[in-house]
Amino acid sequence: MDVSRAVEAAGWWMPCDREGFGHRGTWAHADFVHAPRALFALRALYDLTGDGRWLERYRDFDNDEATPFALDWRFLNDLWRPQARIEETVELGNLQRAAWHRRNPRRVYEADHMREPLFAAWTVVLSGNAEILVPAEGIVAAALRHHRWERLYTALFFIAECAYYEGALNGLWDTGGAPAGSAVAAAVAAG
Repeated sequence: MDVSRAVEAAGWWMPCDREGFGHRGTWAHADFVHAPRALFALRALYDLTGDGRWLERYRDFDNDEATPFALDWRFLNDLWRPQARIEETVELGNLQRAAWHRRNPRRVYEADHMREPLFAAWTVVLSGNAEILVPAEGIVAAALRHHRWERLYTALFFIAECAYYEGALNGLWDTGGAPAGSAVAAAVAAG
């Protein structure tokens, strides 16, 4: 497993064929392409080595992580200017997006660590297929319980709410009459 430690030491940048030749791609930034690959690799490394640190990385999300989030978006108005062509509009949008991400690294942190697992949970429960749902019930519930919803800033909780209520519709758990906006039904009834 020297290769896995070398890739981790390189910040998840994938080295080319020989040392010093550079890198080709990275798993350092989770997105819809790389997050599943990184999760697969981390879980496979745990299965191959039994080293608990890979499993911990696989499950990694620190609810108490103190990355800042600015609630006031009005600073983006300082970048505004009239746009006569679509290219100017795209350029302005990119400037504002970059400024928003610099001011709100917590948004990026939450997206990188929450989006893919929550969409995966929702996709599983949307299947309605008991052969998939029954074995996945504990995993889906654990994904919904993992986050401290009161400490989050972005709308990713909406995906969790959808997964929770779809799971209830498929008989995975009882909603207990929980209203919408229930902090994911009190973290799936504090299970």
